[in-house]
Amino acid sequence: MQIMDTTLSALFGSPGLFYSDIMEQILPRLTVHEYHFTSDEWFQDWVKSDNFDLATSNGILALELIDKAHLAATTALFSNKALGYGYVLSI
Repeated sequence: MQIMDTTLSALFGSPGLFYSDIMEQILPRLTVHEYHFTSDEWFQDWVKSDNFDLATSNGILALELIDKAHLAATTALFSNKALGYGYVLSI
């Protein structure tokens, strides 16, 4: 643990340790979280249909934005944690 803390501090300063701790706290939630993405084709067909309503559209878009932001943040936290262990991630 000491080596990881030293690495995170060297790479990111004090935020490195903070984000590493956050990862440990959110990991149990990540394993059960369900993302809700709508296919572009379905959404376009629905927008043109008689069933379209603005409130539902706003709800779908907001949920997708939250889920996409969540995925990006989670990826960053995983990267931070992996760097602390000395791993290099490539995409």
